[in-house]
Amino acid sequence: MARLTKMLFVACVLATGCDLAGETMGPRGGTVVSEDGRFSLEIAPGALDHDVEVTIATVACGAMDQTALGSCYEVGPRGTAFLFPARVTFELDADGVAGVTVDHLALSGRREHGWDLLADRAVDLEDGTVSASALYLSSFALVSVEDAHHGAATREPAGE
Repeated sequence: MARLTKMLFVACVLATGCDLAGETMGPRGGTVVSEDGRFSLEIAPGALDHDVEVTIATVACGAMDQTALGSCYEVGPRGTAFLFPARVTFELDADGVAGVTVDHLALSGRREHGWDLLADRAVDLEDGTVSASALYLSSFALVSVEDAHHGAATREPAGE
């Protein structure tokens, strides 16, 4: 499905110069993936009570207390709340996280007055992802935090 969406986007832009607004998500839930494939938002069935046109754009991270590792993504419409948490996932880039320990990887979401770490972080080295829960649509970033005790759960690959 993602490949078809990308093909339609390219055809639309080349043929007419239009912009693809986003993907409609609603009570049935679904997953939206960034154009570069490195960020995704999984909305569980029932998390939205109406249809929402969800967009993802790469944006400047702005001022943060942590160090952003790679691109920041704005998911809109900003501020749209979920009835229960959605799952935000970043793919790890070996070059982008070189020298950062697993304990220091986290996800951050933008609030009105700054960035806050997201709850229940999980690092899956086998799949090469970091994920966490989000309660609303916002900007999100993969970050390096100095405090290794930020309440995050880590899942190492089996057998290690």
